[in-house]
Amino acid sequence: MASLYYIPNWFFTTSIIFEIIFAVVTGLVAVLSFKVYNLSRQKEFRLFGLGFTFISLSYIIWSLINLFLLDQLSDALKVLSFNEFVSLGALGIYFYMLLFIVGLATLNYTTLKENSKSIYIIILLISLVGIITSFNKGFTFQILSSIFLAFLLIHFASQVKRNKNVKSLLVFFAFLSLLVSHVIFIFSTSQYMYYVMGHIFELVAYILILARLYIIIK
Repeated sequence: MASLYYIPNWFFTTSIIFEIIFAVVTGLVAVLSFKVYNLSRQKEFRLFGLGFTFISLSYIIWSLINLFLLDQLSDALKVLSFNEFVSLGALGIYFYMLLFIVGLATLNYTTLKENSKSIYIIILLISLVGIITSFNKGFTFQILSSIFLAFLLIHFASQVKRNKNVKSLLVFFAFLSLLVSHVIFIFSTSQYMYYVMGHIFELVAYILILARLYIIIK
């Protein structure tokens, strides 16, 4: 039995609220991206919308996993365990990981100059096979997520260098916070405080993204 992460009881409800907030914010980004696509017909906005749609759905599933599939390890601690390859819980975890990785891969694909579906499919297959065949699926998932986020951060850093405005800085620091959160989540298989810290950095990231959305809408 592999433990994916530990959650202290005092953070249980808060973590689910955070995940719902993350789902709502990423859903709003997706809706706005699709609206821009409908106006401009630029393909990258449609892909951007699809990427954030996948991520939004993954957060919804993550909140449901935490709500229904956690085991009570002690009076103060809950744990998410990966017991079997084929079970309702395992399928839920796979589905969450699948959607999140597909979302990040789609966002990365929008940054590539090479417009090839083959590259997109290869990136997805390598990532998903890596998770499925890994002994420590949680660790592999967080490593892959961190790699995808690092490439996105490099892309947004180049935009900051080119544009030098508040909007670009907000997006850069949002994805920096997301990268930090997933690096921290790597260690959540051993200590619950890493899970709490990861959520806090994710919350900071989505507050910054909300601020970016506010600037666009107003």
